Amino acid sequence: EMVGASADLGHVVLESEDHLLAPGDTGQGEGTRALYEWTSGRLRLVNVNTDGSLTSLCGATLGQNQGFAGGSHNAVSSDGTKIFFTAPEPRASGVGCWDGALSNPPQLYMRSDGTTTVALSAPEPGVHDPNGLQPAVYVGASADGSKVFFMTQTELTADDTTHDPELYEYNTQAPSKPLTRVSRGVSGTADGDVAFVPAISSDGSTVYFTAQGRLAPGAPPVSEERVNLYRYDTNAETTTY
Repeated sequence: EMVGASADLGHVVLESEDHLLAPGDTGQGEGTRALYEWTSGRLRLVNVNTDGSLTSLCGATLGQNQGFAGGSHNAVSSDGTKIFFTAPEPRASGVGCWDGALSNPPQLYMRSDGTTTVALSAPEPGVHDPNGLQPAVYVGASADGSKVFFMTQTELTADDTTHDPELYEYNTQAPSKPLTRVSRGVSGTADGDVAFVPAISSDGSTVYFTAQGRLAPGAPPVSEERVNLYRYDTNAETTTY
């Protein structure tokens, strides 16, 4: 199944349960989806680590292509050099798969230039969540893949001290400090409790999200039936109700 491509279709991403299409895919669990990139007339496996080993025995999916409030918006960068994928495959079952709790929860990765893989949803150095890793849900990226957005309940940055869903940005052009908690609010320490991400600008400079938290001046109280809509400027790092 074709699930994504670069703007010029020079890079096409496929998902398949046939594990005989490219080197390195035969160790994956039966019935799980492998992720492939077709470019320059040949297929290569996407869901591998930098050393070529599988990121998970339980497959992968482009972006977050199987529900969970995620999607695959710009999961292949416009030039095809960056592919964002989730592993293990969230809905698969078998050895190495997610059990719906804390055993091997799906995480977000970037495959870059077909040669290196980066774990985007890993905590910052020095940050440790006592509850362990929670699932990461890809929600979109800028067209060029420089800015990636995802949600998780894992505490990934020092300013996150709760286990409510938070929205994060991973800036692939800021290797020294790539992670930012978008839903930290004007105070910088607010509990976001994010519900949904309806829009991301094509250049990644703006993201809109709904949240239970009161994150900016003018935001009214919320309830179980009501959330607030916020705009976050990734360049100015400002939040507006």
